[in-house]
Amino acid sequence: MLEKDTPKYKLEKVRKLLSEGNYNITDTAIESAFDDFELEEYEIMKEVETLKENNFYKSMKSQQQSGWQDVYRKLVKGVEAYIKITIYEGKLLIVISFKRRF
Repeated sequence: MLEKDTPKYKLEKVRKLLSEGNYNITDTAIESAFDDFELEEYEIMKEVETLKENNFYKSMKSQQQSGWQDVYRKLVKGVEAYIKITIYEGKLLIVISFKRRF
């Protein structure tokens, strides 16, 4: 798997897509965010919206699609979370996963 240590997507773009309502959260991310942190969908988006550059962990090439996925680590309710995002065709933010770091 190809990885790099700089984000593919700028957080300004992530926030812009969020503010425009151009986002999707996978069922897996919704389920794990609720199971691990008891977060509702709007709370997931708030956590993504408040990501900072120093939360960045790695960027990796997608195994299923052509494209990149940025992975962030962030404290959520006192527990470290992995948050994986991508931007599809420059127009749609997708929260791929939101889960507890073990």
